Amino acid sequence: MQNDARLRQELRLRRAGGTGEHQLGLAGRLARTHGGNERTWARAVTDARGIYAAELGADGEAQRPASRPE
Repeated sequence: MQNDARLRQELRLRRAGGTGEHQLGLAGRLARTHGGNERTWARAVTDARGIYAAELGADGEAQRPASRPE
């Protein structure tokens, strides 16, 4: 049952312009919706994910309590 759902999702992503990777599907959808090249959108998505992850990491460091020696 899960395998069928995974295959349907992969097929849907491929139709969306990807090769099974959500990031590529998103880039294809952005290119079709807003114009431009799919590779340019893929690079923009990758950059945005990196910036977002770095910001989450910076916030996580700031909010993490200091370790206490035991």
